[in-house]
Amino acid sequence: MRTLKRVTILIVVLVFVGGYLYIHATPERLIRSNLFFNGYFTTAFTTDVYKANIDSHYGQFYACKNPAIGPDHYAFIKKNGLWYINWNGTGGG
Repeated sequence: MRTLKRVTILIVVLVFVGGYLYIHATPERLIRSNLFFNGYFTTAFTTDVYKANIDSHYGQFYACKNPAIGPDHYAFIKKNGLWYINWNGTGGG
């Protein structure tokens, strides 16, 4: 019984860590997951994500084809090979 609990906990931890790494692997996945967890369940996966202009302070912006469902553009920070949303450079919407 103890082994079953340990294996179950290990599987749950691996699923969470794997999901976290999968979501933060690319800016496109990060935008889609952010929209999904903000309540835009279907439009998060159907909207087009593209590279927008480059800002001198925040770097490369990414934008959604449908800006009514979230911010107009997203700025990102890359740390240790993973992408994170820079909320200071993200805006609009």
